[in-house]
Amino acid sequence: MARAAELLHRQAIELYAPQRRPAPPWESLRRVQQQLLTRLLMRGLEQGAAAMTFSPGDMVDWFGVSANTAREWLERWRGEGFVLPARAGAQRVRAYALAPEWVELLQGALFSTSVNTSKIAP
Repeated sequence: MARAAELLHRQAIELYAPQRRPAPPWESLRRVQQQLLTRLLMRGLEQGAAAMTFSPGDMVDWFGVSANTAREWLERWRGEGFVLPARAGAQRVRAYALAPEWVELLQGALFSTSVNTSKIAP
């Protein structure tokens, strides 16, 4: 009985031990940045990949913050390399896009959700 208990104990530890996988890339982001990725993913699912740009007004609507706060966030994120102006070289930035690494992440998610799974054999 003691051996069985010891075996069960070891199996439980192995089952619940933390896996040594690298953290997903979005784990390093602030919660609001993660939420922005989710919003853009949902928009992309509804409207296609071309709908991945957003404005400070979108941020106001989505997060319930003031226009000034939205612009401050976007400027900070621009400095961190999380977002870029949608039109390079524009005098006034009215729309933003994610940095290429985040676009690739969302496009990969969009592609994986668009794969037709309705014909899976029973």
